[in-house]
Amino acid sequence: MRAIVDRIEDDVAVVIFEDGGRAYLPAAQLPPGAGEGTVVRVTWAVETGSNAHEVAELIDRLRRRSEEHL
Repeated sequence: MRAIVDRIEDDVAVVIFEDGGRAYLPAAQLPPGAGEGTVVRVTWAVETGSNAHEVAELIDRLRRRSEEHL
């Protein structure tokens, strides 16, 4: 899926997908050389082999991080 880096503010990249929707991610996660106005290809993959305990820890860590930014 293709997307465009709409803007970068306070080290956060706003990425708009060609099929609709947007994502906010740390600008450091962009591919090397990407910046505002750059078209990027985004791929998704399902991670297999994770156990329920690993998934629960990841969810907990992400929720805590999200709450820290409120």
